[in-house]
Amino acid sequence: MSVAAEGLIRPHWPGSDHRVHLMISGGADSMALLALVADFSKIIPREVVVHHCHHGVASEAEDWLQFVQAETDRRGFVFKAYYLDLELGSEFEARARKARYDAVMREVVSGDIVMTAHHRDDQVETLLIRLAQGSGLIGLAGIPMIRPFGPGVLIRPLLSLSRKQLKQLLSA
Repeated sequence: MSVAAEGLIRPHWPGSDHRVHLMISGGADSMALLALVADFSKIIPREVVVHHCHHGVASEAEDWLQFVQAETDRRGFVFKAYYLDLELGSEFEARARKARYDAVMREVVSGDIVMTAHHRDDQVETLLIRLAQGSGLIGLAGIPMIRPFGPGVLIRPLLSLSRKQLKQLLSA
């Protein structure tokens, strides 16, 4: 097992009666998370459910879905795809995030954990945006590593790593 999986994933691994849900886009960041969880789950098996949301706005969206499904199948995890009915326009990113979280939250039960691949660069970007918007102290706290997510818990185990470090993990 990799040292990275041990240090980043083990602290958040659920008990034997609970599932691990991964929100995977197919980008390098989320594929790094998928690889780390796959590595760790060989040592302490859990049911892992990979969730992929097809936003329907990018021409490559179907390719991303097929790629994530193939990588999920290769690892023996459960795959769930969601076709979101979204239109481009005002606050698209916020609406897309809410639709993704709502879709996945319907699958989560008490004790389950949900992981996303947010990393340190995302944290810095969020803080800069909030600062520019004149956010107060609560907004400047940034992205929390752990927060409630319906009946489960949302965990961002990669927040301590930069995008560059994640790419290095993938190539190692």
